[in-house]
Amino acid sequence: SFSYQIGVRDHCRVSDGDFTSGCFVCISSKQTSRGTLLRVTKRPPLYGGDYCWASDRAVYGLRESPLAWAKTLEKFLIGEGFKQCEYEKALFSCHKDGSLVVVCCYVDDILFASQNHGYLKQLQLRFEQNFKINFSNKVEKLVGFNVKKVSKPGGKEFSYELSAEDFIDKMIKNLELSSSRTEEVPITSSCDRTANGSKLNDKSIFQAVVGSLLYASLLVRPDVAFAVN
Repeated sequence: SFSYQIGVRDHCRVSDGDFTSGCFVCISSKQTSRGTLLRVTKRPPLYGGDYCWASDRAVYGLRESPLAWAKTLEKFLIGEGFKQCEYEKALFSCHKDGSLVVVCCYVDDILFASQNHGYLKQLQLRFEQNFKINFSNKVEKLVGFNVKKVSKPGGKEFSYELSAEDFIDKMIKNLELSSSRTEEVPITSSCDRTANGSKLNDKSIFQAVVGSLLYASLLVRPDVAFAVN
């Protein structure tokens, strides 16, 4: 089978027609912007000052943006003949010329695979016509994790393996944890979690470590789920 990977640039900047609900951004004083500037005569309690921006499209940082992008991508794929999985909304599939085509979406990282190489090329062109994309026909990284193609004995069949090695190494480097005390996983009930410890002056470091480990445990390292839960 063939697998391609697409990264959509500016995925939150969907067209005006896809962003139907009004969204207003608080500002401190009257100033120019690309959006429409409105004076709020009876401003809602959540808005401060006399003015706010009225946004006519989804942009980064707005809580409406992820939903607007998800609806845009869903509409596009269904228009291409795909069906959305009932239980996993980020998974789409269809059959082309007897071959199964699968599309997996993680925000703006999109992975699609099939034995129908010709249709995958057509799908790539359709994405290029509708979105700004970065394209790769060799999947090596996906949502921060390593992807490795492993051939089975005989060479006719193969599988894919996900690894968090680079993700964890990057986390250790960024958070300066190379000298930290280590523990075996899964963690034992006799583990002393307070030994050789000291109070953190910046709690955000602890939050970043736990958040990163939880992210890894959900996708490729279930063996550390109990230790970091």
